[in-house]
Amino acid sequence: MSGDGGYIPPSPPHSNGSSRANSSTALTDARPLLSLTNLQERRLWTHIDDRLLSLERDERKHAFTTLLRLVSERLLPLLTLILQIPPVEPWGGVRVSYLLTLTGSMIDFITSLPLVKLSSMAHAPTPETSASDIDEVDDAAPAEDEVDAIAQAEAARTMRRLLDLLSEVDRGWLAVLRGDAWIPPAKAGGRGHPIPVQFGCQVGATERIRLRSIIMASRSKFVAWARTYGDFSGVSYPPGSDDAGLTPTALSAESSLDPDMEWEQEVIGLWNGTLQKLSDMDFCVAAGDHAG
Repeated sequence: MSGDGGYIPPSPPHSNGSSRANSSTALTDARPLLSLTNLQERRLWTHIDDRLLSLERDERKHAFTTLLRLVSERLLPLLTLILQIPPVEPWGGVRVSYLLTLTGSMIDFITSLPLVKLSSMAHAPTPETSASDIDEVDDAAPAEDEVDAIAQAEAARTMRRLLDLLSEVDRGWLAVLRGDAWIPPAKAGGRGHPIPVQFGCQVGATERIRLRSIIMASRSKFVAWARTYGDFSGVSYPPGSDDAGLTPTALSAESSLDPDMEWEQEVIGLWNGTLQKLSDMDFCVAAGDHAG
């Protein structure tokens, strides 16, 4: 079964919904989902509710295994599923609600775990030692420096997956704030992408205020967790701001994918693209009220 649980079918080649962006993407065969049947809707809401409740239950019981598995097997598939909910009425508002719920809980789930569990490295195979060798030799374990090297490699891989997930959240919110539909990645490890559609739902002022509050609180908690693993002496917020205050030095939504950027700077810029979009929307609303 696919990550969507079978409840999000591919849209037919000639969807009834109008899309003005079919030519704007290289994936010309991709079509956004613009409607759900009553049965699909009921099954999808139940499926998402079950996944969210399962995450909350496992956090309370400390039942998560590793951060890498949490990100790859649970958070990313659920994010992708929610983003595929049609952006038009009557489903667009439900997409916003579910995405707010997941965003508000995500950092709590992540920070409940260490970046890597060193205990799992004690008997990890090295390039020179196979797993079968370890089974055959009692108490066989890599030397301390080998364990450190394995842990470092695992930590780097996990942090990269984690930051890629958070970047996908940022890009997903930008799509939702614009009322765009979402096309899931064509293959594992890829990125989804937005497609503008007509009549996409707008995110209301109350939801935007809630989203900004979630981002500020989540970023502060995530930075505090990440400080354990990195050197943040060379990255900082602008003068006069703090971790839970002003937007840090401008980073675009795509900048977190820059391989030359220090990962600490990516952490400081968590969901910065979404914050900038919210500021732009607030400015437009204020300008409209003033003009009126």
